[in-house]
Amino acid sequence: MMELQEAFLSLTLAICSELISVDDFNVVALTIVPAEGVFVAKLKTIVEENCEATANSLRIVKLCGRIAVTVMRHGQYSAHFKNQKFVETLSKAPGIMSSLESYMLFAGTDCGAKKTARPLLS
Repeated sequence: MMELQEAFLSLTLAICSELISVDDFNVVALTIVPAEGVFVAKLKTIVEENCEATANSLRIVKLCGRIAVTVMRHGQYSAHFKNQKFVETLSKAPGIMSSLESYMLFAGTDCGAKKTARPLLS
């Protein structure tokens, strides 16, 4: 289940940052979930559920953070991110996952290793 969630988040990030404008992404998000702020609440829930010291959780939290940054850069949902205290939730992750990330840098293999984006503490 986590791998599927990671795949959907990766697709969402790619669509939002490279294929369509953030305004168009906003239209799509509001079409899927008409209530404003639900998108941010769902991202926050995903982060809270994945603040564990596992490789899949690390990738999922990083993807959520990158989606949030991409959307906030264009002023979309900024008030919702602030009201939901998304940054506070996301800031709990480095303490839980930093040691795992250090180990992952040395434990990767060439066979099916997944890229974890840049380090969480950078």
